[in-house]
Amino acid sequence: MEKWKKALIGATIILAAAIAIWLIGEATGQEAYRILPYLGVVGAIWGHNLIRAEKWDTRANISIIVILAAFVFLWVWTASLAGAIWASLMIGGIVYNFGPPR
Repeated sequence: MEKWKKALIGATIILAAAIAIWLIGEATGQEAYRILPYLGVVGAIWGHNLIRAEKWDTRANISIIVILAAFVFLWVWTASLAGAIWASLMIGGIVYNFGPPR
């Protein structure tokens, strides 16, 4: 797959996640704007990986999706932004290191 297509797919997924997280934050009364730097970091890591990889890296893609899903769940469940960021990155790291083969 060409690099620009991979970058477009990654950017679309990160944008969709940002919109979904923003809407969840607004619906739960949390300050959704505070998570934008976090999404920027996750998006930059994923974008770099998508563009750099010669082939589709299943492990990295699954770990990014797990990071985003874990973040939303933990943020809504605990209402702790810092805790959700820390825990979701830890969970994503575990999935990346011990997850499915590349």
